[in-house]
Amino acid sequence: MPHNNNFLDLHDKLEISHALLGSVTAFFLVPGAMITARYARNSKRWYAIHWILNTIGMFFITASFIMGVKSINGNQIGGSKSDTHHRFGLVTFFLMITQCAIGLAVHYTKAGGPPPGLPAPGKHWSRYFHAFMGICMAGTLYACLYSGMHEWTKASDDATVTPTAVRVVFWVVFAFIVGIYFLGFYLRRGTFKGKGIEENAAAQESDESVHEKDKDALAAA
Repeated sequence: MPHNNNFLDLHDKLEISHALLGSVTAFFLVPGAMITARYARNSKRWYAIHWILNTIGMFFITASFIMGVKSINGNQIGGSKSDTHHRFGLVTFFLMITQCAIGLAVHYTKAGGPPPGLPAPGKHWSRYFHAFMGICMAGTLYACLYSGMHEWTKASDDATVTPTAVRVVFWVVFAFIVGIYFLGFYLRRGTFKGKGIEENAAAQESDESVHEKDKDALAAA
């Protein structure tokens, strides 16, 4: 129950630390890892950056989960006292651990043929599964943050309120991250016809070269 004594007790300190670690993971570590995998696959360092960010994120989420469980004395994860935020937190924690294990495993798989109807370069099916599960994990992480913001007022002992500015920033940053990530599909596929950035650039240069030759021929005539 809120006591409104204008100080933070252990419960509130745990929840603030819980929220801080979750926010850093959601707004920096996870999107950093996903965007690196989406845009920097031609770099030799992309995998190192990807797994380092994911590993730090896994430790942060684990610590955040432990703090969250401790703040509620471990008795609201299931049963009648459980709520949406607790369930999202449990699923996010499970997916984060699972994703890191899957990511480590698929790194050692061999390339396969492209999926039916897709012009993608050959990859083992498990890599597509890993990417899909990564998107699902990120989705549950953002849902967890959103639900946490909305239940903070009744959950905090000091009865503080999540500022409106924080909620606005959440949606702005969320939209930016989602937009940047999915834009990567377009940039890496050209116009979704299987052409990467390099292929499109080469094709454009070739077209310009032909156009210049046509202009020179007309001028000579």
